[in-house]
Amino acid sequence: MSVRIAKWLPIQVNMDALVIGALLHDYFLYDWHDGKGRHLHGFTHPECAFRNAEKDYTLSPRVKNIIIRHMFPLTPVPPTCTEAWIVCIADKICAIEETLFRR
Repeated sequence: MSVRIAKWLPIQVNMDALVIGALLHDYFLYDWHDGKGRHLHGFTHPECAFRNAEKDYTLSPRVKNIIIRHMFPLTPVPPTCTEAWIVCIADKICAIEETLFRR
């Protein structure tokens, strides 16, 4: 979804950072549906995903921004790069599709 949005927009996008950030933005490594008190998941998982990704990969500042800021406005600080905004928007589009059209 992020790549589709990026290709649709008439702007320059760092496609490598976009794809890496899109793949790692939900790298929180737990099942938030398991009922183990993860009721604040929407607010806390970006930081968890960032910590996990940082342990396993070398992340550019742009990729870090994508991972940490993709849940805006649930997390209070907005994205600061185009790629992070794209992943943020793509994440919301996918969440709406999954919620309304889950099979």
